[in-house]
Amino acid sequence: MTSHHHRSGPLKQKNKKHKTGRHESKTLLARRRGGKVEGRRVSACSSGSSLSSMGLTGQKAARLQRQKQLRGNKREEMLLQRRFGLGSALGPPKIVALVGLSDQANLIEVRQSILEDASTVEESQLQDVAGLKNCTIGVFNQHKQKLCVVDCGCNLLVALDAAKVADVIVFVLSMHNGADGGLSEEGVRIVSAVRAQGLPTTVGLIQGLEQHTPKCQTELKKLGTKYFATEFGESAKVAVANVLGQLSRVLITLSPKVIHWREARSYMLATAATFVPGTEMHTQQGEQVGELQVNGYLRGKPLSVNQLIHITDVGTFQLSRITRGVVRQVQREKVNVVMNVKRPIVSVVPQAGQDAELVLAMADPALQEDLRFEAEYDPFAAEQTWPTNEELAEAEVEAKKQRHAEAAANIGASSYQAAWLDGEDDVDEEDRMKDTEEEEDSAINQDFCKTGEDDDNDDDDMFMVDDDYVDQAQKRKDEDKNMTFPDEVDTPVDQPARVRFARYRGMKSLRTSAWDPKESLPADYSRLFQFADFAMVQRLALARGKDAERAMKDQLRRKTKIQQTRFRASSMAMEDVEDAASVASLSLASEALPEEFGEMGYVPSGVFVSLHLKCVPVLKLQARIQAGPLVMGALLKHENRLSVLNFSVQRASSFGGETLKSKEELSFHCGFRRFAGKPVFSDQSLKSDQHLFQRFLPQSGWSVATVYGPVTFQPASLLLFKPNGQLVASGTLKNVKPDRVVLKRVIITGTPVKVKKRKAVIRYMFHSPEDIRWFKPVELATKHGLTGHIKESLGTHGDFKAVFNKPIKQHDTVCLHLYKRVYPKFPTMNPLFAGKPVFSDQSLKSDQHLFQRFLPQSGWSVATVYGPVTFQPASLLLFKPNGQLVASGTLKNVKPDRVVLKRVIITGKETKGRYTLHVHSPEDIRWFKPVELATKHGLTGHIKESLGTHGDFKAVFNKPIKQHDTVCLHLYKRVYPKFPAMYPLSN
Repeated sequence: MTSHHHRSGPLKQKNKKHKTGRHESKTLLARRRGGKVEGRRVSACSSGSSLSSMGLTGQKAARLQRQKQLRGNKREEMLLQRRFGLGSALGPPKIVALVGLSDQANLIEVRQSILEDASTVEESQLQDVAGLKNCTIGVFNQHKQKLCVVDCGCNLLVALDAAKVADVIVFVLSMHNGADGGLSEEGVRIVSAVRAQGLPTTVGLIQGLEQHTPKCQTELKKLGTKYFATEFGESAKVAVANVLGQLSRVLITLSPKVIHWREARSYMLATAATFVPGTEMHTQQGEQVGELQVNGYLRGKPLSVNQLIHITDVGTFQLSRITRGVVRQVQREKVNVVMNVKRPIVSVVPQAGQDAELVLAMADPALQEDLRFEAEYDPFAAEQTWPTNEELAEAEVEAKKQRHAEAAANIGASSYQAAWLDGEDDVDEEDRMKDTEEEEDSAINQDFCKTGEDDDNDDDDMFMVDDDYVDQAQKRKDEDKNMTFPDEVDTPVDQPARVRFARYRGMKSLRTSAWDPKESLPADYSRLFQFADFAMVQRLALARGKDAERAMKDQLRRKTKIQQTRFRASSMAMEDVEDAASVASLSLASEALPEEFGEMGYVPSGVFVSLHLKCVPVLKLQARIQAGPLVMGALLKHENRLSVLNFSVQRASSFGGETLKSKEELSFHCGFRRFAGKPVFSDQSLKSDQHLFQRFLPQSGWSVATVYGPVTFQPASLLLFKPNGQLVASGTLKNVKPDRVVLKRVIITGTPVKVKKRKAVIRYMFHSPEDIRWFKPVELATKHGLTGHIKESLGTHGDFKAVFNKPIKQHDTVCLHLYKRVYPKFPTMNPLFAGKPVFSDQSLKSDQHLFQRFLPQSGWSVATVYGPVTFQPASLLLFKPNGQLVASGTLKNVKPDRVVLKRVIITGKETKGRYTLHVHSPEDIRWFKPVELATKHGLTGHIKESLGTHGDFKAVFNKPIKQHDTVCLHLYKRVYPKFPAMYPLSN
């Protein structure tokens, strides 16, 4: 009989088994412990405890020790930032840039309200030093803060320059006239450009609310707050001007954010400048040069005296020495808050008799960076391959044919014209196609017109079509055509295709086919610098500044600790720790970094210094100081070298719908430098080393702009402007790489006229059998994705037979893809002196000279323009922006009092004793009644009375007037030249 075993179900309770100590009882475990008791656990964070007293060893002890060191370092870093950081009593002041969003903003009142609570004002203690434009440093002893206030007005370039060094930007929105007029077009451009360049900490200020009712004040305040939140984010600080002290509290308590592109180098906002003429009085351009001493607080990384200094719009210069600047704090009265006394722009002092100065660093000629911008060109360094006898014979035959062809083409031309005709083959074929569009018909100088309405436009009385408008319309038409049929061109009928596309080649695949970046480089590439490993060069250049900053902080910590120890040893109170830090900062400012750092001549940042720059041209300096704040930045090693820069750019929203063609001259604002260039645009393909050329800047998306320019290290922001000052695009630096291959593609299309499965007869692609044989090795493609090749030519009119990989359809289009490498261009005109002159006659009988609307076709004329003072004798060449020579001449005089009068002649005729001018109301007749009349036959007269309501009047003349004579009314106004739309000083 089988025994039965009961199995419990799923609802049966199971008690936990007792398995303590593997079947060992608690009594046995206590007996084995031997009476040992676990000690009290000591916290690692307790004061006075050490890791050895805790009994901790190994990795945990090392980890806790490392955490303790990190906490100590962060605490020391915070204390240093609090004592020597921006705005602190021992550090450099916060730079506050005041930018008006319209001309109605009262920035003087804003600056007065900020500096109203300032205890003292810092002034330079040197003699004959001129304070720079609208720059005031106020010291707030109560808050232990310093603020440097810069007035930028409502000017785009001034605001951009100030934003490069500013810690805080205050945008002033005027509400004096309500919501209308507070934001101008220039204000919108300023906000857009500054945001693209790199926006510092932003504060919005609403001004003019006190002139409205309380209810209107609330609405206007909401409107202004909403605008600032939309433009700068919800976290942007907004203040109201009529609230006393609100703006000052906001500026003092703000913590400026870090702008990474400028923190990688040293930079400075000059507060004073002194010019000392040198013994070498003139440069190659004939300008007076000398030593410039600029005072200011050094910012960013520590500065080496062997580095180059770039002054925006002035140039790049070497340092001779760095001295310690001395400032004097002047007690300010509450009444005279802002000193608006106009002082000379640049003080010129004699070279002798300089006061003794504390030199922090002297330049070492052996270590100093040179000013060489371009590489030395060696024409014999290129490849020298000796030709064979067959090649020499073939070249002789070709040269003879070329001479006969040129002789036939130059029949009837002078030797000068023939010399120009010889070089026509070097012109880009696209430029050659556009030559007819660039030709302008000379207009007749005409004084007679049919309008009486006048405004500020110089050509207001001429019914002419604007050339820029016509050119822009043609570009827009070309862009639309390129978007519809990208890269498609027609084979010229009057020129063989093998000649027209001689510099192009076929490629099987743009992605996989190779293109040698060193092949057939233009002569301009001989002027460039190229780096074997640019990333390593950049890393080493940036590391020098970081090492200097680390050495500066270590030295500052060491000196602070030494001073604190001395104070404690002398039984001084703990409140004197701040005095110890002050002594440490003064001692640090009076000496360079230690020799164990490994680099001599470095001066720490945050101190007030005087930079002595060599060979500075005075004319450029004066023009720059008149334009805005004097901003300068230190160049890292190799940053004063010419190379090829590639920028990732995106079209500006304000430039939407406009057309921008590749190789148009633009102004590049990159970092502290501005330069002109003619970039080429290409796509951002990551699949290949070859990049497709873009004829126009895309309306949306990102593109790459390749241009010749000075080497710049990342990160670097970019702003692109047209010559008229319009913001075109913004972006960042992608790399510095001359080997970037940009390929221009042309597509020659043909139509299948006969189709049979995979074979087809193609027409309208070529016009001769020779062209077909020339392009036979190039692969064909169709818009429906087929590929094929040319099989044979048919007839004498350019038809050929082709074979494809699949059956082709009748409505398909056959394409031949050709490529050539394109390069950027150097600017055609020197941007250092541009102007918009007015032309006038050379009358010697009067002090008034008649304005000429056009340069005469023959004879002499006088061109009046704004420019630097030049002494006679001096020759002149006038060029258009495209490099075409317009006129030549000599300097006549330097005379701002020359009166150039623009004449308008309103004409009329006589009908039955009634005279009618081209005015249409009796009010106009009465208005012009005092003006003398004249006729084309030499009579003079005056208006006697008005007749009717349609502009007729009765006139009396000095002699009998004839029926066919014409009555004229001469009106004049004075005209002046204009400054270029963009500030011309680009270096």
